[in-house]
Amino acid sequence: MKAEKSFLNRRTSQFLAIYETGNIRDAAVTIGLTQPAVSMGLQQLEDELGTPLFNRSVKGVVPTSAGKIYYRYACNLRQSAIYAAQEIEEQVRGHSGTLRIGAGLAWASTFIPPVLVHIKKKFPNLTIDLVAGVADQLAEKFETGKLDLLLAAGPIEPLASPEFLSYFLTNIPMVAMADPSHSLASHKTVSLKQLQAAEWAGFYEDDTFVYHATQFFALHGLNPPTISMRTNAIAALTEFVKSTETITLVSSPIVPRSLEAGLVILPLTEPLWEIPVKIHLRHVAAQLGPIKMFIDKIHEVI
Repeated sequence: MKAEKSFLNRRTSQFLAIYETGNIRDAAVTIGLTQPAVSMGLQQLEDELGTPLFNRSVKGVVPTSAGKIYYRYACNLRQSAIYAAQEIEEQVRGHSGTLRIGAGLAWASTFIPPVLVHIKKKFPNLTIDLVAGVADQLAEKFETGKLDLLLAAGPIEPLASPEFLSYFLTNIPMVAMADPSHSLASHKTVSLKQLQAAEWAGFYEDDTFVYHATQFFALHGLNPPTISMRTNAIAALTEFVKSTETITLVSSPIVPRSLEAGLVILPLTEPLWEIPVKIHLRHVAAQLGPIKMFIDKIHEVI
């Protein structure tokens, strides 16, 4: 909050509070002002921009299309203020603060933990938050400034913006797996038609995966697969596949863990698709010590 006050003007700070609480009264309480003062600040901001930023109702406020655009840039301003304060503090006292990393389930459970050990040794006063999930869920958190770094597979459209910087890491292949007792596991080879016809288990709200699977099978004249179970936990996914007549597709980093859990790789007649993996960050954060170290170390281990 101190960094925000140093860099953001009063009306932008008030706008952020209104947007994130959905109510002018609650926003006033959050930032310690009276409701009339916050209402007046919002009106002045709308007058300057020449357009309403919210639609008002007795229940609260709903952002207009202009409000949504302003919020995206206001989030970037707020995050820039936080990074500026962190970089100044790093110069004065050595780095403290919090590094917030969002990563796909495959990366959060394999490559990233050893990297975080190195960062913690280098910056002992740093607090590290590692948030695991699917790319589509994490992208929104990153875009609104709730994450500093995002390591994710596949294209993420909202991040194709000048304020964001991306580094390509690698392409990862998808691998089909099942329990050894599954009917397909005993086949010498498994065709794409047989794979598509099976019941699938997958990750919850993984829209990127669904998109790639749909496009891949369409290119081979096949309908999208049926996903009968979804979860956001690798352990739950493997346990379900072990105990049912379902198959799953996982990225290659998850394969060793899935093999240890008792699954087997299905011998497909042709390879599945590959997904590009990238690190996303803001340009203004690129010179922060922990972020630079994370990028360097993750390149070493992948």
